[in-house]
Amino acid sequence: MPGNAYTILLVDDSPIILERISQILQEVSCITSVKTAFDFEEAVAVFEKETINVALLDINLPGRNGIQLLTYIKDNYPLVKTIMLTNQSDSFYRNLCKRLGSDFFIDKSNEFEMITESVIRYYTNSAS
Repeated sequence: MPGNAYTILLVDDSPIILERISQILQEVSCITSVKTAFDFEEAVAVFEKETINVALLDINLPGRNGIQLLTYIKDNYPLVKTIMLTNQSDSFYRNLCKRLGSDFFIDKSNEFEMITESVIRYYTNSAS
């Protein structure tokens, strides 16, 4: 995997957020493909069809939430880097997601610019 370009999965129930972040990520040279899902079930379906390197997850999803999705990913795809991307940024959620194995935690409202930085940091660290 190091040195390769990556496939990203972005999971959020907002079409506007999915579109905006997809556009941002498609400009990052180490990313070959950005897949999207609106909920837990769609995300699982993507994992069953694609090799995902990095998953960006919102906590608030319809049905099963992003924390449940984080647990599913870490249980079934432990090498996938996970970035929680949410407005639920208080210390409770940060600590819970870290304890469950999230690699990064980004507050959508205040740290939006860190999205590409986090993906590039992962790419750089795995390529070395």
